[in-house]
Amino acid sequence: MSGKRERILLGKDIKRRERFLVVVVGKRSSDRPRKRRREREREREKEREKDEDDLMLESDAPRGKRSERADRDENEEEVGAGTTNNEKNNGKMSAVKKSNDLLDANALEHLVGACERACASPSIRTPDGAASTSSSSFDERRQRQRERTKEFCSRLKPHVARITAKEVGLAAEEEEEEPKSFFTSLLKRVKKKYSRTFSSRSVYSQTVYGCENFQISTFIIPKGMEIPLHNHPAMTVFSKCLYGSAKVQTYKWKDGNYEYARAHKPRACELVSDVVITALDDSVQVCSPEENIHRVVAITDLAILDVFVPPYDAGGERGCTYYELNREEKESFTLLEIVDSPFKCYPMEYKGLKI
Repeated sequence: MSGKRERILLGKDIKRRERFLVVVVGKRSSDRPRKRRREREREREKEREKDEDDLMLESDAPRGKRSERADRDENEEEVGAGTTNNEKNNGKMSAVKKSNDLLDANALEHLVGACERACASPSIRTPDGAASTSSSSFDERRQRQRERTKEFCSRLKPHVARITAKEVGLAAEEEEEEPKSFFTSLLKRVKKKYSRTFSSRSVYSQTVYGCENFQISTFIIPKGMEIPLHNHPAMTVFSKCLYGSAKVQTYKWKDGNYEYARAHKPRACELVSDVVITALDDSVQVCSPEENIHRVVAITDLAILDVFVPPYDAGGERGCTYYELNREEKESFTLLEIVDSPFKCYPMEYKGLKI
């Protein structure tokens, strides 16, 4: 009897414990969502209080000061906007750079401006004239001329180096168009103008800019053709190859008297340089008044830029004289003046940038 009673009491205890556990566990599980909601409500309340404090601080703060939250928010906006602007600016810069690579409009303007300033400079403005020739020795005039040439080089040579074929209308506008086909189309344009006298073996020129103090020109020379030996009296000439390649030979008078250009009978001269210039090396050749006789032979179809300071004066003292070269010995040459040179250079319409 006692054993049965004990089993009944034990069973009742077990049932009570099970009911207790069920109630406790259920209560705990039902409390968890409530606690989470309370925590979220507390966090929201704290954020609202913080925002109210910030607004109070902003209203009480001196002008120019702002809350940390406002600064942080604006900084984030600026960073986002800055990233977008940087991307836009980078796009614009790359587009501008690409455009400048194709066409440098300022280069030609800067060259013209540099020429104007150089010619207006008191130290190089006035070349040796008749009055100064009679009142100074040849050595003094030559020294002044060398100083003028040196200053011209320092002022103009960097600007000449920047000019490309595109600035002066001697390159294809479309990247797909090959230079060779463009040069052919250029000659076709000339042929249309000079239908009666046109020859693919002729030399053509364009006047880019000209005034009484200087002149900028381009010369288009087909392959195998040349500008024969000629002089540039009292002139400084800067030359740059814009397209193709050429052989340039420069001479000077052996007696050193560069002021006198006549050679009615064979006159001794010296070879100063014999070089090949190309459009790839971007070099600038300088023809000074002392070494002012040269010839240009086109190895390929050629376009060359010349800056004359001052320009030719056909009816004055700076007329162009052509010469015939004779080799006397291995390194001994003479020049003989050609009275009526058969060489012709035909003018072309300038299609490049306008100044």
